[in-house]
Amino acid sequence: MGSQESLVLEERSPQRWEQFLEGHPSSERERPPSPVIARWSRSLGFKVDPRGPTRVDHIEARRGLALRRERAAETWHLLRPLFERVAARLAEQDYVSLLTDPEGVILWEAGGGRFAPDAREARLMEGAHWGEPVRGTNAIGTALHEERPVAVVGCAHFERTNHQLVCYGHPIRDPDGHIAGLLDVTSALARADDRVRLAVAAAVDGMELLLQHHAWSRARGGLEPYRMLLRHHRGPALLVSAQGAVLDGNEAAQALLCGPDGLPAGLERATIEAAARGTAVSPVVLGQQAYRLQVEAIEAERTVGHLVLLERCTATARGGPRAGGHLRAARTPAFARLWGHDPRFGAVLDHAARFARTNVPVLLLAETGTGKELLARAIHAESPRKDQPMVTVNCGALAPELMASELFGYVGGAFTGALRQGSPGLLAHADGGTLFLDEVAEMPASLQVMLLRVLEDGTYGRVGEARTRRTNVRLVCATCRDLGELVRRGAFRQDLYYRIRGATLCLPALRERSDLLALAEAFVAEIARQQDREPPELSEEVRAWMRRHPWPGNIRELRATLEHATVLAGERIEPSDLPLDVLEPAGRAAAAMPTAVPTPETTPHASVRPEPITRDQADVAVIRRALDDAGGNLSEAARRLGVARSTLYRLLARHGLR
Repeated sequence: MGSQESLVLEERSPQRWEQFLEGHPSSERERPPSPVIARWSRSLGFKVDPRGPTRVDHIEARRGLALRRERAAETWHLLRPLFERVAARLAEQDYVSLLTDPEGVILWEAGGGRFAPDAREARLMEGAHWGEPVRGTNAIGTALHEERPVAVVGCAHFERTNHQLVCYGHPIRDPDGHIAGLLDVTSALARADDRVRLAVAAAVDGMELLLQHHAWSRARGGLEPYRMLLRHHRGPALLVSAQGAVLDGNEAAQALLCGPDGLPAGLERATIEAAARGTAVSPVVLGQQAYRLQVEAIEAERTVGHLVLLERCTATARGGPRAGGHLRAARTPAFARLWGHDPRFGAVLDHAARFARTNVPVLLLAETGTGKELLARAIHAESPRKDQPMVTVNCGALAPELMASELFGYVGGAFTGALRQGSPGLLAHADGGTLFLDEVAEMPASLQVMLLRVLEDGTYGRVGEARTRRTNVRLVCATCRDLGELVRRGAFRQDLYYRIRGATLCLPALRERSDLLALAEAFVAEIARQQDREPPELSEEVRAWMRRHPWPGNIRELRATLEHATVLAGERIEPSDLPLDVLEPAGRAAAAMPTAVPTPETTPHASVRPEPITRDQADVAVIRRALDDAGGNLSEAARRLGVARSTLYRLLARHGLR
């Protein structure tokens, strides 16, 4: 980062430069040795002409410059706005700003003010080579050679033609720590100002943060899963760059950030990297507490950093350390969006993480809205097939007559309305990756036979085609129905059932989870952050309602409800902020009823208490209200209820509604 120690080479007297070139003995006997003399000696070793550049081949031709710019195009795209702002500001001080490649060739220039004509005369121009082997001691070449910020002032330049210049060069490092380029600002010697050197360092800090953020944003799933883990891990948690600098940390980590690069004293970069490779590392002692490390490498095209989770070690009965905290192996970034600390839910994630690394088929059993597809995607992202496609097919959303052609593909002219060129089908798209069949219980019998063949020998045929094709997919299925009961009734093939249930995972319904309120608070915090506001609290009345509500739409319904409520709420979410179509009739009446003292005129039968309603009656009332509000549109009613349309169909059938 830009906080590296700078080297300042300053020489105002040309006599010392002349004495060095003449081999005057006084320049060799200096104690301590002059840092300028050492760099000049290196320039002599490169056979640089001290009189200045005379060869035009030190300027790239148009084609050569274009190729170099093409190699640096992504970096330039990211850094250009900041570079141009810096150049515009420093041009007011008559500084020219230059961005070079790692070899010291100037790729882009900007600014300069009144110094601009002198800059071109000194060959501070696009395409010019300023590496130390070409131009001797100068801020660009010396900074790149020594891989640190360098200021070269006046006669400290090796070439006499540059003795009236002041230059500040600062390497720009990519997230791997390699030099991606260099920022240099140069002006006339009279403009020398150490504040400019500090401004260049700050600008490079900003540029490196842009490169770091871009690299992390390209990591699997982006940054948000890692930030969620930071927020929800009970112990200290850090995001650490590939160079060992702390980029982010939760509140529990803040008190520990006191070592070099922000790392807690006692926690070293080498230890983090060893843990990321799977090497067993001893617990680290930070302050008076021992912590066990969990480290997850964060990768895009390369490792860009690490997620470091610290768990307290407590003594076991035998006196050895034991990992504390609730985070277990399943809490990798791929599983971070499936947040929660309910024990049953956590056990499902632990099993999912284990099976994810295999090719065993997975069957997810859960109600609609519990996060089945999120879990399927997490399993794929943690599998050996993570770099291959994941294809999702909702068997309940496709008409039976279309499902075969969608899944297996078809040849041109196979049926009326078929595309002339045919279609490869979703199975072909998933080849090498994961095929996720949601609502698999809705698959018609004819397709069950075809799918069974794929699972048995990997072969299939497109609709209307005699040719046999092969595929290699990992199958993940999901359903909210009792497949065992469907098998007993003959509605689902037994042999297919045994094929797809390799690992069966049952996600608990939201109403069964012990962390419902904690999950609601986490959602409110996230939604409020997106709305750029402070998160409102959940009132006691809302908390009580949440515990009573059956949540037929599960987490999907919970989030939709809280998005609505957070928009309307002040400092606290009250029942009146909740969507009317999720409130129970009694709750809705209570929320809407103004507070007043009853009188005989207003309550002629005040002594008569209303009959209590059953859960089924409440569900029917809520469904009817949603249908009324949606004008009978089932899709809109399902959206208002926060459930899938297939769930609404089942609720209608269950309660005998049409």
